[in-house]
Amino acid sequence: MTEKELMECLPTKYKGRMMFRKKEAAEILGIHPLTISRWEKEGKISSVRHTKRSVFISLSSIAKLLSEERA
Repeated sequence: MTEKELMECLPTKYKGRMMFRKKEAAEILGIHPLTISRWEKEGKISSVRHTKRSVFISLSSIAKLLSEERA
């Protein structure tokens, strides 16, 4: 694994919170990135928009969805 590939796997820190890009969050959750977009609109998952195209999902939001899925 190259250094660039490794850096792409690591979460981004935004305002002190661990954040993942939409595509990364979708991979962790085992869903399609469009599902993340739909869940954003439905209020099922919270996100932070850095720009119109740059969307980040917090680690806590991902963990919450994973725990709900197991319940």
